[in-house]
Amino acid sequence: MTSQDSTKLILTVPLVYNVFVKPASVVFEPPSSRLHWRPVFSELQQNNPFFVSLYESSKDCAVIDNLPQLRSAVDRVNTRYIDQGIVSIVNEYRCKDEVLSLSIIGKSAHQAEMNSARLELFQSYTRIAKRRISIAADRHPFLFEHGGISQSFCDSLAQIADFCNVCLYVTADVPGKLRINVIAEQNAATMAENRIRLAIDACNPQAFVDFVDIGHVSLLPLIGGTHYFNFKNIVKRTACHLCLPHATPDLFANARKEAATRIYISGIEPQVVIAKHMLNGLLAAVTKSPFVKSVLVMPIKRELLLSMRTDSWLQDIMFETGCFVQVSPYGSAADMSCNGQDVVRFQGNSTELVESAIEKFMLSMTKVYTARYTLKSRPTNILDVQSIDASTSQLFQFTDLVSSLTGTIFSVAYQRQQDGTYCHTFDIVGESAGVLKGVKNLESLANVIPHISLEEEIVYQLELPNKEREFIGGKKNGKILKIMNSVPVSVKIVPFTDYDFFVEIASKTLKDSIAGLQLFEEELPCFDTFNIPESFHRQIIGAGGATIQTIMRRHNVFIKFFNSYEFSDTVEFKNRSNVPQSLIRKNNVVIKCPAKNSAEIPLAKAELEKLVERVAETCHSKAFVKLSRSEWRFLTTLGPSTERQNFVSELEKKHTACIRFPMEEPTSYADLEITGPDSCAINCALQLQSLLPHEYEFKLAPHRDIGILSEVDANAKCLLDSDQSASHKIAHDYLHQIVTPLKLCYGAEVQVLKDPKVAEFGLGSKSTEFGDNVVNIAAPGQLRRSSAAANGEPEYSSLVISFIPSKISPNWVEGSDITSTAGFGDLSGAITNFLRMHKFMIIDKGLKDRKAQIAQLIRKPVDQQKERFNVRNKENLYDHGFGDNGFKPKVQQTFDFKQNHYFQNPIQMPITHQHQQQQQPQQPQQPQQSFQHFAQQPHHSQQLQMPHQPQMFQFDHMKFQSNRIN
Repeated sequence: MTSQDSTKLILTVPLVYNVFVKPASVVFEPPSSRLHWRPVFSELQQNNPFFVSLYESSKDCAVIDNLPQLRSAVDRVNTRYIDQGIVSIVNEYRCKDEVLSLSIIGKSAHQAEMNSARLELFQSYTRIAKRRISIAADRHPFLFEHGGISQSFCDSLAQIADFCNVCLYVTADVPGKLRINVIAEQNAATMAENRIRLAIDACNPQAFVDFVDIGHVSLLPLIGGTHYFNFKNIVKRTACHLCLPHATPDLFANARKEAATRIYISGIEPQVVIAKHMLNGLLAAVTKSPFVKSVLVMPIKRELLLSMRTDSWLQDIMFETGCFVQVSPYGSAADMSCNGQDVVRFQGNSTELVESAIEKFMLSMTKVYTARYTLKSRPTNILDVQSIDASTSQLFQFTDLVSSLTGTIFSVAYQRQQDGTYCHTFDIVGESAGVLKGVKNLESLANVIPHISLEEEIVYQLELPNKEREFIGGKKNGKILKIMNSVPVSVKIVPFTDYDFFVEIASKTLKDSIAGLQLFEEELPCFDTFNIPESFHRQIIGAGGATIQTIMRRHNVFIKFFNSYEFSDTVEFKNRSNVPQSLIRKNNVVIKCPAKNSAEIPLAKAELEKLVERVAETCHSKAFVKLSRSEWRFLTTLGPSTERQNFVSELEKKHTACIRFPMEEPTSYADLEITGPDSCAINCALQLQSLLPHEYEFKLAPHRDIGILSEVDANAKCLLDSDQSASHKIAHDYLHQIVTPLKLCYGAEVQVLKDPKVAEFGLGSKSTEFGDNVVNIAAPGQLRRSSAAANGEPEYSSLVISFIPSKISPNWVEGSDITSTAGFGDLSGAITNFLRMHKFMIIDKGLKDRKAQIAQLIRKPVDQQKERFNVRNKENLYDHGFGDNGFKPKVQQTFDFKQNHYFQNPIQMPITHQHQQQQQPQQPQQPQQSFQHFAQQPHHSQQLQMPHQPQMFQFDHMKFQSNRIN
């Protein structure tokens, strides 16, 4: 046996400990669930302080944790490899801190067997999760009887617990509510949770349940889109519940292997049909040509991240990018065909999103450091020789302690050389803070093994993106040379993959190595990316880049602007960044600096944002396009022959404008704001108008049931809480006979407005954002209400159909009358028959004027006195102290206007300074009207209410708790 074969090895890996304690009182628990609990008194012989404290608090205490399987695997491994002298130990005495440590001890001669034992132990490890579902008698009366849970629902819960092999019990933690608790490994817990939610809806006589089988869970993020926008959109539109499968079911080898590939839908039956139709359309779109790419990573880093992090870090990447990430399960062997590296695969809707997912994933890899400390020593006397030879126990305790405290994988290999010296090699793998803390613990090594140090060396290995190579090194590697001159360390750059490279920092002492590592970390890139519309880039950058260079010098940061042509929008449409319905606004500004100066990044970003606001106020015009809810839906839905999902970035790029598209679906109408220099805003608004669908309006006389239709049209979920009474028959007929058929057959959207004038023109107030500068596009006569309306009664109600003519009549030609086609006759006839059957009186009908949808166009007036002062005083320009060479021409052009100019429909081009001297001010022209009824209305001077910028909507009431949708 050679000296190398006699090398002793100790490996310690930290693991997360999951434990759940059984509550004292339980309302209901299936018999099978009771078998999952483990009495605490059975653990007393282990003398574990955690279990002792639980037993002292309650003699009948029981727990569910992830220890039993790991214990069994340790016993099997120790029995199997007893002849090779391999010992496995699981340290349970830090359970109170929710930490376990797993150690394997052996010799290098049996390293292959040690590796097999390690994989077997890792495969036995899993994570235990808990899911909670609340029910209440007032919200779910169909689940209760005789003051308690109905027996039929209890039977359903018992069947779910048996099928999914989970622990299920019901508690009354909150007064008036019951809580259904599910405890199991993550995949089984998600499956049980979905089935419980479906069982709840199945008990509701008004609910209907269906599903869409997506075939493979890897398509789930692609269908959901970035930030699961598509799923949220479907839930918002149809008021249905979506139950999604677990996005990362294979992270642990012993997880439940049953394929969960169904998306379950529950709600009102016609709405479920629409939701299923939308999901099938998305599924057909993403399965045509998904993009797939693979990268190589170090297996040790993958194991560390899986053992110490929850699966949320992977789900976050999928959620943000809409890409699926496939990682080898915990305990899987490395791929020898890839030089022992792990293969991680990414699948997405576009190449840009795949690259974004890879970048985020590799960023997690770069946060994991490795350190190797080599110590060559000799004992001081014969007693030290005996102590070092018998130091396995002390080294095991040392590695176990350091690994648990730092959250790092800690290993040691040591052997006695022929000259009587000893060589110890310590390897530490973990995140940067943990590795640094572990290295500092090595300074106390003399307390573990008495020795006289002869030679020592420590090497840190950092993994960094290739794109940061120049930033790390600096000009002519100046940053690296500066570090090497400041501290006695060597810095070496080693290529690794197409995405990453290694930086190795070596030193002869621990103290110098720590100082060198800290200096290098101060030079690591720190950055922030965000979006500034391209229409602002020229004014912000300034003439010759003077303005932006001033900001960079002031904050000592690097700022770079990107334009549309630097992204993938210019290539084939399928490669574009805006995937169906996701409406991504790409980050086109990056602020970067060394980590030591990272505090300046928020200040530089705030200064840029302030400049954007100032430019928008002084140099840009604003156009407003009024969008109905149906039009918003058309613009955010991928049709079979349209490419609308990319319209925002395309229009912004073409017209140098900024479109503030509302990400929240409006209740009735929303005002879409477009800003841009000169006439860019209005030109962009006109082209956007061409993308909008046609709208046909039925004007209805006041009717007692119009309120029911309006409520159901806004949110059909209200029907789930109501009985099948005669008062709601009209609502069900409306969904079954109008909404669903028109959506499925013609792709049309239907909207009911109880009081169209209030919904569209916002009577009663005006914009608080723009004040008197906002001018209504509507003629004053449109805004006067009749005496009946003044008493709370609307003059009329509306049922509006929005549609694409080519889907109504395939042979339709632009400019021809769509209402004369047979397809439109069928559509209009169906609605007319429904209205007549329910005794609605149609007082007028016809196509709505599409030109009137450009609601407003304003040029924001400026304070001429203030702007003249700013131009003449460079130091006060925009309160930034910048030179006026970039702003003076624009400011002068702005205050050359002698008066405000407002542009109403029909649209006119802005009046220039020369034209203004020759023309007298004209009265604003009245907009064209769609219906004669509007034209007969008297004038009114009240202004249109402009809502504030819409905020992102929340989905707290929707059932996505287990699937990363909030």
